[in-house]
Amino acid sequence: MPGASAAGSPAGPAAPAGPVGPSVGAAPADTIGRSGTYLTDSDRRVVVLHGITVPAGVTPTAGDIDTWVGFGFTGVRLAVPMASGGRFPATSGGPVLDGAGAATTPADPGLDQAAALTRMFTDRGLRVTLRIVPSSAGYVPSVAGLAAGLERLATRFRDVPGLLGYEVPDGGGGGAGLVAAVAAHDGAHLLWRERPAPFDAASTVAVNDPTGYLVGWKDGSAVSVRGLVAS
Repeated sequence: MPGASAAGSPAGPAAPAGPVGPSVGAAPADTIGRSGTYLTDSDRRVVVLHGITVPAGVTPTAGDIDTWVGFGFTGVRLAVPMASGGRFPATSGGPVLDGAGAATTPADPGLDQAAALTRMFTDRGLRVTLRIVPSSAGYVPSVAGLAAGLERLATRFRDVPGLLGYEVPDGGGGGAGLVAAVAAHDGAHLLWRERPAPFDAASTVAVNDPTGYLVGWKDGSAVSVRGLVAS
């Protein structure tokens, strides 16, 4: 995932900073939106994120986060495992919850684990994208399942500061319905959809048209890096 922010203002007319949805008041602090083809902060300054993908079942230590911040990372793509029906089970290796945190969404304990991890990152100034991933090998979420999961995710995280938004795997359809599922519950955060990069079939981008960011590439060889830079 991309992370350092650069000041400036995008040229041309500005698009809304987020999807049109229910009136939920001001966007949470440090929300990243979109102005035209640019990612922007609440002051419409262009933001370029550089960061790391945290897979399901990984709970980084404070030392890990110190290292990432020291490297200059400013963003995290956090995997949130989803099961059938759009439910979010507890994940082995995720944060162990106790007290009030464990009871926030008892039917979806994975959302409470994701919330605990998100706080760890945003407390250090990192911006977070919540990335839905299948909870088990071989499970391919349906469009209806993704929509149900996004509704739960958006309801749980709509007031959380420091988010870029929600990311879903490339499913080949249901785009308008998935956008509507988020917008019905969260008018501040964007939906991003993974797809092959138009400039390199071996790379992956996450897109909220006409904006996107690079999330995967073939390898770190000099040839691959030169190709990405040239693109």
